[in-house]
Amino acid sequence: MSFSLRQLEFFIAVAETGKISSAAQRCNISQSSMTISLQNLEKILGAKLYTRHAKGIRLTGFGISFLEHARQIMDSVQTALNSATQQPHALVGEIRIGITDTIAAYLMPNVLQAMDQRFPALSMILFEDDQEGLERAVLARTIDFALMVTSNYQLTSSTRVTPLLRSKRKLWISPHHPLQKKEEISLVDIAEQNYLLLDMEGHIATADMFWGKYQLTPSIKLQTKSIEAVRSMIALGLGVSILSDFSYRPWSLEGNRIIRRDISEQIPDLVVGAVWIADKPLVSQVQEPIDFIKNMVDPPSSL
Repeated sequence: MSFSLRQLEFFIAVAETGKISSAAQRCNISQSSMTISLQNLEKILGAKLYTRHAKGIRLTGFGISFLEHARQIMDSVQTALNSATQQPHALVGEIRIGITDTIAAYLMPNVLQAMDQRFPALSMILFEDDQEGLERAVLARTIDFALMVTSNYQLTSSTRVTPLLRSKRKLWISPHHPLQKKEEISLVDIAEQNYLLLDMEGHIATADMFWGKYQLTPSIKLQTKSIEAVRSMIALGLGVSILSDFSYRPWSLEGNRIIRRDISEQIPDLVVGAVWIADKPLVSQVQEPIDFIKNMVDPPSSL
């Protein structure tokens, strides 16, 4: 017996919302149907995926591990569908795209591969800079558009933004961290831990905003521009951090495990957008690649 993609979709929805009722609403099915489907999935796998508590569900250790596999399967299926339905397009010429280092690391490899297949006659030239430098390049018309984290940066009125994806921020911790014993984790809990503060692409300003909103101050053990340093220290249990799903990887460079937990307070999402100059209408050579990237990273409908 094997599980279905629909069952994986239900499980991912439950894991991301933390509630059977919310997941059922998101997937447009009844709560009882959602529960039965998940019970059948557990029977197929021969293991419990989650436990219930007063405010929702909590993934088991097996459930946390299986969630990553489920996401990888769904991503692979979506990539295959995109490849099958998107035929090569006849755009020709050159397009200049600005990117930040975060975009270069976590978005561009898959995007470039897909765009090469979609627009084989279009030459894509990439320029890497920080957010301020890319905005200057957009206004100077030395690049056609820029891909950057727009939620962490205040753009001028001379630019326009096409949002591409939203990514939820969560707590990153070691599987053996004491906070793992808590059913619900708050910013008050996190403020008592050794905190690892990532200093890149406006992240500090965003962190100051949500900590300040609740009149809390984290106990900062390390402030660094290296996300790999943060990842390694989290995996070793030396600290925690609030970071987005966009840059999440389940393992450190040393092969140690990192997991994510929801936070009870509302934390602003990370938003990635395409930035272009306001007074210059987008030609198809620019508009179509932007639309393609948006559809690729944030498909209009789920499987």
